[in-house]
Order: sequence, then structure tokens, then C-alpha cells
Amino acid sequence: MMSLDKNWNVATTERVSGQEDSTAMFGRPISYSRHTLFRYRRCHAVGMSKSTYIDILTECGLLRYRGTRGGQAARARREARLRSKPEVNRSVEKPAFTSISDQIGLMAGNNNIPVIISRRESYDQRSQQSNFSLADRISTLVYPKRVAVSTVYRSMLSQRLLPTLYVFNSASLAKANAVNQLAADLVSYHIDIGFITETHLKSSKHTDKSMNIDGYVLFRRDRSKRRGGGVAFYISSKLAASEIHIPGDNYMFEVLWLSVQDADFQGTVGVVYHPPRPTYHTNDLLEYIETCIDYINSQLSSGLIIVAGDFNGLPEQQFIDRTGLTSIVDQPTRGRNCLDKIYVSEPSYTDIRVVSSAVKSDHRAVIAWDGSFEITDLHKTKVQHQYRARTPDQHAAFCCRSLIPAGKTYCARRTFRKRLMRFMIER
Repeated sequence: MMSLDKNWNVATTERVSGQEDSTAMFGRPISYSRHTLFRYRRCHAVGMSKSTYIDILTECGLLRYRGTRGGQAARARREARLRSKPEVNRSVEKPAFTSISDQIGLMAGNNNIPVIISRRESYDQRSQQSNFSLADRISTLVYPKRVAVSTVYRSMLSQRLLPTLYVFNSASLAKANAVNQLAADLVSYHIDIGFITETHLKSSKHTDKSMNIDGYVLFRRDRSKRRGGGVAFYISSKLAASEIHIPGDNYMFEVLWLSVQDADFQGTVGVVYHPPRPTYHTNDLLEYIETCIDYINSQLSSGLIIVAGDFNGLPEQQFIDRTGLTSIVDQPTRGRNCLDKIYVSEPSYTDIRVVSSAVKSDHRAVIAWDGSFEITDLHKTKVQHQYRARTPDQHAAFCCRSLIPAGKTYCARRTFRKRLMRFMIER
């Protein structure tokens, strides 16, 4: 590319003389590079001022830089072009062509082509052409019949033939919130008959109204002249229950009998609490229960007999031999011991489960049902596991390793032993 240095005087001379043409100014067409122009712009090579040099480049059309009008000229030119365009008639309706020949004839005879805004028919035209209204359309949506889960569950529960049993040692129903917690268990597990032992209730302090649970009828027998003990029944209001009075009843024994019946079930239920250190002989209790069952079989002739409760150390085999009942619980209810049991006169209940109760007690609850529905443990259990036992020797070893460098551990131990021996000798 040709440099501007050779013709600089010529350009200056021509500009002074007043010629405007860039070719006449420089004498001949000049080729220049961007690098050359910037180099002369940065340095004043020919002794002229910067403003004079910029004026020369501007007159030659070589210098363009952005102004301060913010594009006003460009917007003015754009608006002028828009105003100069002819307006389009958008009100021309779509011609109604009856056939393809009509369309061809119209296109051949007329040079004016109509503007089609849209090929979509209006709503009024579509509604006039349709043979049926929107109300006559057949809906393709099918709404399924909604049935509440509780309704399904109730229908399943209504098919039961045997009442659901709940056997639990409450360790006092007189403690705070015990009745409310027991009510939560009875309602959530859909219990029909609740056998409760160790109620710790006294007629002089605890009334039936304070111990009632909605939907259940309370039958209780408190321990007389001593604290603790006591048994009770919570019978569902759907069942008809009445207390059975045994001839020669002895209040020293904590035993209560009821006659229960409904449309599908009729039987006798009894709750028993045998304390760990009774004031009577064990054989006396076994003989009393045997007498009660003989009276029920001979006088009441009610089908199924169910005896449940906390039997503690009562010999199971002797109880079975004397009463003729069968035990159906073989899972531990307190620690590793099976203390809360259920005895039946006929093999009827197929599902037995031991669950944690909402009532604070060292016993677990036993639920027996006929297997027509599923029962799961609704309460969480807290278990504490010890992963590592740390001894004082382990702590001492850790302190030695963390405070003493690895290479000096042996020396520190030997020094400690020497000082300990010296202290023991001097003493």
C-alpha cells in the first residue's frame, strides 16, 4: 500500500488553494492503510496541529465518528419511509368461490387480487352451519364414583364375625392423659372389647364419668381395701353387654365377667389380674375361675368363652387343665416374658399381634382379630444403641498421641513411668 508521507506536501498545498476534490487535492488517487492513518493521528509528523489534520481527513471523507444526536436522523428517515408506503385495504372480504373454474376466470379477468385476511370462519358462521348446538354434544369425560376410604374400611369391618380384642396392663389409668391415650388406641385399632388390668382406680376418687371414652361402655372392678390393682372392660357401644354375677363371688379375686352379644356374636368374656405377690393362694384363684366357667357353661350356655388379662406367674398348664381353655398368645408382652395372655374355649382367632401402646407402661398390648383386615403398629419405639465403648485407657492413649509428637511417644511414656516409680518409692 502507498504511504501518505510522499504526497503530504501536495495534499497540504491543494487544501490551501481551496480545491475540494480529494483526487485533485493529492494530485492522484492515494491508497492508505488503517495503521498509517492512526500512526499520523497519534503523532504530528509534518508540524501541523491535530485539529488541522482531522479537518483534512473529514473533507476527504476518510473520517467518521459517532455524533451526539442518538440516532435522530435514522429514526426520521425510517418514519419518512413508513409514511410514503401506500395504505393496504384490509377490509376486503374473502370471495366466495363456488368452483375451481370460477377462481381461474376471476384471476384471468381481473388484475386486482383480493387480500385474504384469514381462512378461518367466524364463530357465528360455524354455529349457523352446525346441525347441533353445544348443549347437544355428548361428553366423552367419565367421572368415576368417589368412595371415601373410611367407608370402604367400615364396610370391611362390618363383615367381621368376631369382635376385635385388646388386652393391656395400663399400670394405672389414674395418671395424666392415660384415658385419652387409651382412647386413641381403641379408636385407631377399631377395638370392640378392651381388657384392661391394673387400673389403680378407686370408687371414692375416680368416677365412671371421668374414665368414660366416647363410643365405649365402661365396666370396672376396683381392688378393695388396698392400693393398686383393679380390672376394667371397655365395650363398644355396638355390642350389648351386661355383667354376670357369679354365686359365691369373692372380691379378694380381681376377676370380672360380662355377657356380650350382637347380631353375629354371642359369648362370655372375663378379665383377670393375678398380681406378682398375691394375698391368696394360687390354687384358690384357679379353683374360683374353674367354678365360674362351670357356672357359665351350665347356666348361660353362651357360645364362645374368652378369658384374658395379666396372669403373671400363674401356671399356664394348670390353668388349661382346670378350665379346658386354650392359650393363643405366644409372644412376649413385658421384656422377654409373656405375661398378658388370651384363653379361648374354641380355636377362633387367627391373627395375634403385640403392639406398643400410647399409654406409658412397661407392658405391651395384645390385639386379637379374625384376620378380615390388616393391623399395624401405629406407635414409634425409641431404641438406644451403643456403637463404641470408650475406656479411660483409650482417652489417655488419644491424649498422648495428640499432644506428644509421634517420635517422642515412647520417651514420654518411659519418663512418666520412671517418675511414677520414684514417687512410689519415696512415699
